[in-house]
Amino acid sequence: KQTRICGLLELKNAAECRDRTRALLTVAHEVIDRYRKAKARRGLLDYDDLIDRTLDLFGRTSAAWVLYKLDQGIDHILLDEAQDTSPKQWQIVETLVKEFTAGAGARGGKKRTLFVVGDDKQSIFSFQGAAPEKFDSMRRNFDSAFTAAGLEWRPVSLQTSFRSSGIVLDAVDTVFGREVAYRGLSSDPVRTSHEALPDALPGNVEIWELEAAEKKNDISGWEKPFDVSRETSPQVRLARRIAQHVRLWNAKGGKSGDVLIL
Repeated sequence: KQTRICGLLELKNAAECRDRTRALLTVAHEVIDRYRKAKARRGLLDYDDLIDRTLDLFGRTSAAWVLYKLDQGIDHILLDEAQDTSPKQWQIVETLVKEFTAGAGARGGKKRTLFVVGDDKQSIFSFQGAAPEKFDSMRRNFDSAFTAAGLEWRPVSLQTSFRSSGIVLDAVDTVFGREVAYRGLSSDPVRTSHEALPDALPGNVEIWELEAAEKKNDISGWEKPFDVSRETSPQVRLARRIAQHVRLWNAKGGKSGDVLIL
């Protein structure tokens, strides 16, 4: 009987999950549909629409004159924060740059350049389609295209940090010195190495033990508070510890304005 009941409970949970998922999809579909109709009614385009419409335009044979006009008017392309560029955005850039290395575009008298700045370790926009691994792939593609056309292509690696002292950078490089760590840090499978400015301020690195969670007592759902941190929680204890250190630094002549908590 126990086995049979457990099996029925699994079926019951699966049915509830199915029904709730269907309800969620129904609501999401209705929201998206109303959003699209509101945009069409007011003649508006959102961020994704601009990207999709541009790619659609570039893909039409009848739009060749648009690309021709763009090609005639673009001499330099600057792409900043390239690690947060999505594959669709890369398609747009690649289409615009294509004529830089083809035919008269590569052999003309006017110098045309592509300048790209990015660091895949700083990619934080995956929610909008950013693909940091695409950054390295496109760098190699542009390298091949420019080199084949006899044009200069210079990949420049910037290792100097303008924000941290040498001891902090050494600590970071030590943490990510193992292959298992740096292979997940960037698309380039090499050990990370940073350099500090010659006149960088001194620094100090302290490693604290983790604040372990205390054993929890079972509390019923009716008695358990919502969104409240207990006084003995690891987060609260760590916050108090940081506050004590800041208070100690201030007592030694420091200023609260010199403290930045991330």
